[in-house]
Amino acid sequence: MTGTWDIHNVTWRSNDNKISNHVDYMLVDGRHCTNVCDVRNMRGAEIESGHFLMRAKIRFKIKRRLRKVK
Repeated sequence: MTGTWDIHNVTWRSNDNKISNHVDYMLVDGRHCTNVCDVRNMRGAEIESGHFLMRAKIRFKIKRRLRKVK
């Protein structure tokens, strides 16, 4: 039996639903790894595949560009 932590980390399930693995990963550049808040899979999405969709919450830091006054 899998716990709640395992359920949210499984990204692939076999056709007979007996084998589940963490086989899909999300790559993030090292400069931006602190901007990733949460990564989870979407188990309820119907995509006709053994893989689950992955969702990431990302925090963006947008800088404002100041215009020079003439």
